[in-house]
Amino acid sequence: MPFKVVAISIECDVAPGVGKSWTVGLRVGGVDYNAVISDNNLSARVPINASIAALDDFFIICTPSNTPAAAAVWGHLEVEAASFPVGSNVTNSIAASGYLGFFGWSQAIRTVESDVLQTVPIACTVRNLRLNLASGALVSGGYTATLMKNGVPTALSVSSGFAALDWSDTTHSVSFAPGDTISWQITYNTPSSNRSIKIGCEVVPDVPGEAMIAFGTNGSTNNATPRYNTLFGGGQAWTTTEALCKLRMPRSVVKALYVGTDVAPGAAKSYAIDINKNGAQALTATVSGAAATTASQTGQQIAVADGDYLTVKTTPSGAPAAAKARAAIAYTMPQNQFLEVFAT
Repeated sequence: MPFKVVAISIECDVAPGVGKSWTVGLRVGGVDYNAVISDNNLSARVPINASIAALDDFFIICTPSNTPAAAAVWGHLEVEAASFPVGSNVTNSIAASGYLGFFGWSQAIRTVESDVLQTVPIACTVRNLRLNLASGALVSGGYTATLMKNGVPTALSVSSGFAALDWSDTTHSVSFAPGDTISWQITYNTPSSNRSIKIGCEVVPDVPGEAMIAFGTNGSTNNATPRYNTLFGGGQAWTTTEALCKLRMPRSVVKALYVGTDVAPGAAKSYAIDINKNGAQALTATVSGAAATTASQTGQQIAVADGDYLTVKTTPSGAPAAAKARAAIAYTMPQNQFLEVFAT
């Protein structure tokens, strides 16, 4: 999907120091759009006009100058669009079929879907699927990427051939309701040589201005004491240190929380799955009992200021069964829709 970035905003938690700086740039087609935090400043916002077309690669570059003070640097892009792009990529060459997380996944594919499963927290339609062979065209064979909904393959699917890098399905679309699960199924079609891949698609919310952040990971959380993780993408290990898991946010309103586990906790047992804001509980949903594997909180909203951080926290009760936990939030922006693109 094409869209236009109209501004880049960045912040840091420690000023660089006199004569020192952090430069954070959005790179599109070899062109950099930069914002700079220098001297004793903690933030910068730069209006830009960067048009991003379908199949364009874009990424963030963070460059220090004159050895600035060690700092967490984060930011977001202000985007003019009625829908938003979602992308994932595989970090190693794929040698077998498996599954890939839908939202912000940047890990190896997994052999079972529960390792990558994420929840959709908004009513939306997914369409305009793109598949890129990140490390070169093939002589024969290839890969197929198919969107999964609630564990079932959908019609949104694309197969790579050879002699080209980019492949697409712009014909099919799939609707989702809040609480549905989502992932990518990757089929290995005996390529002439193994490749890493990138996948992108367009998400069109039923309610204009709504957006989502989803998280899921292949590792089980602890079933005896609380653990934390980053509310973005997947594959990260659970930890006892919340400071390692901060996702810095733009100004927004979080409207709903959807959570899940891959197995039920057990009778009289539970997992409380929280979204913490700046280290304090803001939203919670509890998966409990011998049958349930999902829960949600839709009756409470939280306001988020620029630079506030969110984390995921799991708290077990009654020694529940070991489980993989996931969480997703629905949020809205006051003006343009924003894409969260980098964080501690």
